[in-house]
Amino acid sequence: MIANPEERSYTALLEMLLDLRLSDDQRSLLRPFMEAYRTGAEHERTAFQEKLETYDRLLIMSPADRAAAIQLQRANLLTACEEQAKTGNPEALLMLEFYYASHPPIAEGSPHLTVELVNALLEFDYFFNVEIIGRKAEPTNAVVRDEIYRQCARNWETLSPAGRQVVFDAASKVAQQRLRWQNATPQERLQVKARIIGEQKLAPEEQAELEEIRKDLAHLDQTIYQQQISVMADDLSHLRRQQLLIFQ
Repeated sequence: MIANPEERSYTALLEMLLDLRLSDDQRSLLRPFMEAYRTGAEHERTAFQEKLETYDRLLIMSPADRAAAIQLQRANLLTACEEQAKTGNPEALLMLEFYYASHPPIAEGSPHLTVELVNALLEFDYFFNVEIIGRKAEPTNAVVRDEIYRQCARNWETLSPAGRQVVFDAASKVAQQRLRWQNATPQERLQVKARIIGEQKLAPEEQAELEEIRKDLAHLDQTIYQQQISVMADDLSHLRRQQLLIFQ
């Protein structure tokens, strides 16, 4: 058992970021690295404290904010581990071993393709079509998902390493973009939708509402506000293009 509070927090952070439950044997394998952080050079001690502070910040976030932050930080951690593993870094190799033991790849590569990654992109696909574009769609069932996993695995093998990283990075931003959309006002969402699909494709009642929004904002300096709308629309459209790389 790990008695040191700092080590408990660190292993809890790893379990959170890697979406797994560490066994006692795995915790034992981590202990030398944690001890090296705690007793090493100043930059190692600082890095360890930053990780502990990250854990504390995650704990006080709302569930939605925490989920978005974890999804992004998991991708950052795995990407860093993939790079460090190329040089034989033992800690990075151990982290990847833990992660892929709990999340078996469905296609090899750097990074590997996992069911979790595809599920994140499927979530974005449904969200983009239903909530942003306004199309009617049913959530995929198990049979359809299995075929999608097989198709994505085939597509993964045809992507370049850079293309795989683009798709991997896209999956890490799904929760973040959904949260951003949910936190937007109905008026902001309509303006974003208009930018993405084009005003002419809005329903007549949406076009009328958009015109009313513009009248309400006419007396204000809209520069910063419209920049925010534009950035949100651009980010969602960019993520859509990245997601489609593996669903084509």
